Amino acid sequence: MSTLSTRPNGHRVLQHVWKPAIPSRREILWHSGFPARAFTTMVFMGVDLLALLLCYGIVCLFFQHDSSTKYWTFSLTFHPCILLSIVGFVVAGLYPGICLAPAVELRRYTEVSFIANGISLAFQIGFLRGNARHAAVYIVSWLISIPLLTGCRVAARALASHSGWWGVPAVVFGAGREGQALVDRLIKCRWIGYRPEILLDKNPNLAGNYRGVPVVADLSLGPKLATHYGYSTALIAMPNSKRAGSKDILLRYTKPFPTFILLTNHSKYLRLYTSIRDFEGSLGLLTTKQLLVPYNVVLKRILDLLGILVGGAVFLPVLLVLALLIKVDSLGPIFYCHRRLGKDGKNFRLWKFRTMVEDADARLSACLEFDPRLRAEWKTNHKLKHDPRITRIGVFLRKTSLDELPQLWNVVKGEMSLIGPRPIIQDEVKYYGSKWHTVSSVIPGMTGLWQVSGRSETGYHERVELDSYYIQNWSIWLDLYIVFKTAWIVVTSKGAY
Repeated sequence: MSTLSTRPNGHRVLQHVWKPAIPSRREILWHSGFPARAFTTMVFMGVDLLALLLCYGIVCLFFQHDSSTKYWTFSLTFHPCILLSIVGFVVAGLYPGICLAPAVELRRYTEVSFIANGISLAFQIGFLRGNARHAAVYIVSWLISIPLLTGCRVAARALASHSGWWGVPAVVFGAGREGQALVDRLIKCRWIGYRPEILLDKNPNLAGNYRGVPVVADLSLGPKLATHYGYSTALIAMPNSKRAGSKDILLRYTKPFPTFILLTNHSKYLRLYTSIRDFEGSLGLLTTKQLLVPYNVVLKRILDLLGILVGGAVFLPVLLVLALLIKVDSLGPIFYCHRRLGKDGKNFRLWKFRTMVEDADARLSACLEFDPRLRAEWKTNHKLKHDPRITRIGVFLRKTSLDELPQLWNVVKGEMSLIGPRPIIQDEVKYYGSKWHTVSSVIPGMTGLWQVSGRSETGYHERVELDSYYIQNWSIWLDLYIVFKTAWIVVTSKGAY
């Protein structure tokens, strides 16, 4: 594939540079238009239907020994409940299901399922003379449907993302740092639902190829891609409004595209639920740092305490068994205490199960002194993938993150939350830069968005960005998503060491 230093005829440039990877117009139109969206909608609608039927089967199995429940009347109302749910999912915008934030998806599933089960219960009581047992049936149905619907959608999207029919082909305007970062994310997170097919930029030095995606140094090709090849979506990754020609991109080059998405460089100041305000013809975007609102702070604290009370019966036996195993495995105390920075940068004692040998600090110093590779890894992540200090039971505890369980005591004391940015040590503050003020304004958590997004497989820069995103976009739904994802991460031990 050749690169370009001039701007000859646009169509000739397109054929010369892009021809090896060019799909047919028919294929692009199928993926970009109504057929692909309809097919994606049918697939996800079928998955949701299967999840609801599975929920119905579990509920019937759960209540099958209850002779006082009239199952024929229950069935008469539960099947309309499934229909109501599907209609509600359509109205809530859950189809075709492209580029939906997990927290938003979870919220919509929860709300629609609650309404559908509520209407069915009202019909059961009002017309079929239902009783308290019927109410219990629908409450259990609602509670079971949430993880089933969410889990099936996540699994279906993960499988679909590896299929040839998945994803809307998109033209990316901007092949610089922002455009390349966008391509990286779309390739890494195929479930988002957009496929970068070609990068356009005005800089001839960028022409060529980036991660298999052709780069053409001619922005004027945008209209040709929309009109001649049938592309319907443009992704604008040139967020700096001061760049010459940025207005032309918005007003002229993306004009033929039915859909275009602008990735703004002000996204760090906005949140997932940003709303629009009108100032007599001027557009304003309203955003709130949710974790700084006093009501939400109190609500989060109540949820933390409820979570500990509900989970106490499960965690206490596990704590006792793990403590015994640690004592048997190696010499030393059961617990390990470390100074960390909490809210407003105040020091507190963070508790963990001991996972290292007694002379861990001396052994670390010796390893870093004689091994440059380990020294570089430690400098980057403050962790070692193959740490010689870790005990046998410690390997298991770290792999499953069960070494963090003693931090429940920190949560009880109010020093930590169940969910939030992970607490750090003083030496790590420098990596946060100006974002440390935001991160330190909230209570740190036992688990968080970084924990469920790859943990040790992600770099520190990504960790800072994820912590900032969580604070800016906090909601109960985001916390619930992190709880579900944490459970999966613990079971699979993905990204931990």
